[in-house]
Amino acid sequence: MNLGKNKKVGKRFAFIASLSTAVVLAVGLVILYFIINATVRGVVYDNIIITAQRDKQLYADEIDSWFRTSYSKVQTLAEVFSAMSYPQGYRGLGFRDYDQTDRNFIEIAERIVRENDYIHNVFIGFADGSIINGAGFRPPPGGEWQATHAPWFSAAVEAGEGNIIMTDPYWSNAHEAFTAGIATWLPELNDVGAVVGISVS
Repeated sequence: MNLGKNKKVGKRFAFIASLSTAVVLAVGLVILYFIINATVRGVVYDNIIITAQRDKQLYADEIDSWFRTSYSKVQTLAEVFSAMSYPQGYRGLGFRDYDQTDRNFIEIAERIVRENDYIHNVFIGFADGSIINGAGFRPPPGGEWQATHAPWFSAAVEAGEGNIIMTDPYWSNAHEAFTAGIATWLPELNDVGAVVGISVS
């Protein structure tokens, strides 16, 4: 009987020892899981945040570069067109194509539109209501369309000579798309005054 009792105690001890070991291992695995999960999650989260911040800065730099380039193009256009300026006086409403200087302006505007995907138009809107542009837009006959009514014209004139403006996006019937104008006012251009700029999207 003592032998049977010892076997039972031995089995019970082995069972309790095995169960205790299993519980200790399970608790240890759960603790280890939480430690590893928290550490890995923290590292992954930190990497995601760092990547997002780096990407945000890259996009901000790219957008800033785009704006600097666009403003620089407008400034260069203003300088070139000012250098080509000569007294013309009032030409009347509509598209300007009266002489070689007008055609030189048109050629420059068309070339810039062809060479830059994001530029829809290069325009010179004169204070007499006429326009030169590089997108092939021709105001409808009858004098209803005037450069002075365009959002970029009034914004540039209001900002004053030497200031480059960017309009809020607006619907362009010429392009059948939303666009924004980046422009500057040249009050002496061709003795009429004009707003020179680009339409971008």
